[in-house]
Amino acid sequence: MAARLLRCEVRPGMFDTEFMVLIDVPGKGVITAFFVDQHHVEVDETPTRERSVVGRLRVDAREHGTNAVVSLPVQASYYHSIAVPAEMLS
Repeated sequence: MAARLLRCEVRPGMFDTEFMVLIDVPGKGVITAFFVDQHHVEVDETPTRERSVVGRLRVDAREHGTNAVVSLPVQASYYHSIAVPAEMLS
């Protein structure tokens, strides 16, 4: 697996050191949402309670054609990995 960035929606977390991350797959909608430490996420602007922003979650990924299996940060969720379109990775 290779370290990659997964496009995601980012909202403020419950605490100052975390974000809520939503993985929104085109055509499927939000497939999972979870809280994660801010150091796992890159954002160009800070999300607010009134406005979420586009961000990039650091993941390990393995591409399989047009899809990819990504491993989420362990503390992020009870999901350890999910399948997404490879185009969501950078």
